Amino acid sequence: MSESALDSASLIKQVALRLFAEHGIDGVTVRQIAKAAGQKNHAALTYHFGSKDALIRALIIDGARAIDERRNAWLDRNEAEGGPHSVLEVMLCLVHTSIDPEPPAHGECYNRFLAALQLSHQPLFIDAVADRWNGGYQRCLDHVRRLMAEVEPRDLNRRLVFMGSAIGGILSAREVHLADQSRFHPMWAEGETLDQVAVSLAHLVAYPGAYASDARYTFDQIYLADPDPAKSETRAKEILQRLRAGTKWTTAGDSIALPPIMTAQERHRIEAEFGDQFAAALPSLSLNEWHGPVPSGFGSHLVRVRKVEGSTAPKLDDIRQRVENDWRAQTAKSREAKAYQALLDSYTIKIAKP
Repeated sequence: MSESALDSASLIKQVALRLFAEHGIDGVTVRQIAKAAGQKNHAALTYHFGSKDALIRALIIDGARAIDERRNAWLDRNEAEGGPHSVLEVMLCLVHTSIDPEPPAHGECYNRFLAALQLSHQPLFIDAVADRWNGGYQRCLDHVRRLMAEVEPRDLNRRLVFMGSAIGGILSAREVHLADQSRFHPMWAEGETLDQVAVSLAHLVAYPGAYASDARYTFDQIYLADPDPAKSETRAKEILQRLRAGTKWTTAGDSIALPPIMTAQERHRIEAEFGDQFAAALPSLSLNEWHGPVPSGFGSHLVRVRKVEGSTAPKLDDIRQRVENDWRAQTAKSREAKAYQALLDSYTIKIAKP
């Protein structure tokens, strides 16, 4: 294909992408595309692409390929440093790599084009991408699943679906506002806005795993000092019989500096006091009954859980500072890595021959 023909095809693509983004693929004709691209007749589009459907597929693939390449490059760099280390870091990748670093003169259109396409012609999009140009996206989702392995898969997958819809809608809204020449839209023009989008998405995906408050446990514990598990088991049975007979529970065990009564304590606090194994056993214990022996870092215990207060879903306003602190830490790390790379690139290493 000659250079002039290549320029013509590229121009048709740019114009078609803008028109499809503004009016949807069903709201634009081949003649309208050709006219807006300065072509004498619509045969130019047929010559370069064969059909409107083929043009749409070419636009899908062009944008998907570019985003996928940016995402994979970002992940390659991050994974080389042992990351991503947080859900927020993954969201920053998804958001920033969705933005064209060198947009055309008329502005960004691809996210609007894609959002409208997926609403009305999703099978066309899926067929065009064909699992070939979404590898970076799937890698991001794999990292989220790794970072949130404690969340039930069905629940996490639901959140990831919500996130995928949210990111498309938000970035489409950004393009609409930036394309509006009637007035300036400062929020959408600020570079930090994209980081705030990532913060909000991280809250959506990570709740309740990363930012929700832990369940709180109120319980009584009787300490058994014998390190032999078999002897602890026997002694636990003896004490349980005495408790049923009316023995005062606060005098039934051995002395230890740990408090016999713990009131409304979150799991991380219980882990710090008694150890991971002890804290992990609490959710399975029925209320207001003595259970044991339950192992801890000190030996074993008889435990009576008296109250469990469920974990609470945080409001973004309540944890905004925590989320923003996570974002600042990740962006500072990214800026530091870029600064070191720029410093490295400024040096030229030459090895003199002996």
